[in-house]
Amino acid sequence: MSTVIIFIVALSILVFVHEWGHFIVAKLSGVRVDVFSIGFGPKILGFTWHGTEYRLAPIPFGGYVRIYGQEPLEEAEGDLEKAEEIANDPTSFSSKPLFKKIAVVLAGPAMNLVLCFAIMPLVFMIGRLQPKFLEQKPVLVDVIKESPAAVAKFQTGDLILALNGKETKNWKEVITQVSLYPDAEVSVDYERNGVKQQQIVQLTTNKELSQPIGYLGIDPREFRSPLVGGVSPGLPAEKVGLLKGDIVKSINNVPVKYWRDITENIKKSNGASLNVVVSREGQDKAFNLVPDKSEQNDRWIIGISQEFNKSEFIKKKFGIADSIVLGSQECFKLFGLTFDILGRLFTGNLSVKTLGGPLQIAKATSNAARSGMGEFIFLLAFLSMQLGIMNLLPIPVLDGGHLVFMTVEGIRRKPLSPRFRAVAMQAGLVMLLGLMLFVTINDVNSIWGFSNILESVKSIF
Repeated sequence: MSTVIIFIVALSILVFVHEWGHFIVAKLSGVRVDVFSIGFGPKILGFTWHGTEYRLAPIPFGGYVRIYGQEPLEEAEGDLEKAEEIANDPTSFSSKPLFKKIAVVLAGPAMNLVLCFAIMPLVFMIGRLQPKFLEQKPVLVDVIKESPAAVAKFQTGDLILALNGKETKNWKEVITQVSLYPDAEVSVDYERNGVKQQQIVQLTTNKELSQPIGYLGIDPREFRSPLVGGVSPGLPAEKVGLLKGDIVKSINNVPVKYWRDITENIKKSNGASLNVVVSREGQDKAFNLVPDKSEQNDRWIIGISQEFNKSEFIKKKFGIADSIVLGSQECFKLFGLTFDILGRLFTGNLSVKTLGGPLQIAKATSNAARSGMGEFIFLLAFLSMQLGIMNLLPIPVLDGGHLVFMTVEGIRRKPLSPRFRAVAMQAGLVMLLGLMLFVTINDVNSIWGFSNILESVKSIF
């Protein structure tokens, strides 16, 4: 129940901000606004003020403003003569100059982007949990075999002093500098046994990430314990009986020292059967399983996640000025990430099965809220940015579809016919409902798994 309430609160905030953008610019442009609704369906509560009815409706997956004259034919219920009257009414959306109509349509997505930039600094003021090691001196815990660091013969205990002449006081600075140079040569200053040395190292690219990020093979996160922190429902690990708290000792008779060894062995399996030995309550147990192919990142998985100890994390807070700078930088980073994902979806480099819908969003929102206010605000800002960008997609019914109509109107020097707009809107609605149904089905499968649901149904009968 708490998950549902948190999700409704978050979605209501995003929808209110989006629709308020349309509403306020429409009012300022002299356009009549008949309804401002949070939620869909029949009115639960409502009142009328200054010619606009404000509603609260029971279906919380969105909301809308009903702007007079935006769809004249639909408002006239198919009567062409009446539709013409509505379109020519001085308070009608359709009667306004093109630049005002564009401003009204853009205002919704724009307000979502404004919200993202406005609240993201709060995340850094309140603070988010981050690993303690990021602020520690960059002393090597170990070196990944066959990595650039191993080729350069770095050793456990080496202290990284600088990369490309830039001083690195802590792990955060090392990781940031390394990430900036994928497949490039860098000079590394380090100290070994009190003696300062320098090497030229050829970095590679971290193939575990979609973005081209430099890779050296010394990141402390790669040397975490092979302790299972979670088992995903419906995936191979759960099916064969692996449990949270198991310690992976070997895979196909190859000893496992770090969590990275697990991921490497699964990747090398190429989908072949694996013999996994774990330690559970002091006893060794062996399991045979076959990895699944993840549609999200196109790699083999068995469905286990790492155990993270809260004592390894710290909440760091920043002043107002630093928070504004860091918040803006984070927004631009997320902006680029969203467009990268969209580009990969449209080019077929990312499966549509990776899309999440209301159930996934609800789950993520609830998890963020439990993690703290900083995490919740961060997710709210990210979702607001995504809502703003997604609404600009050129699909009829969405704001982007309206902008396409207006672009054509500007080129033709006259509006599109009400009948064409009505047909296009219906087609867009079918597309949108189809997408919502698809991602909801995908959500159900991702969270519970259809195989588990079918097994539960069979058990009833």
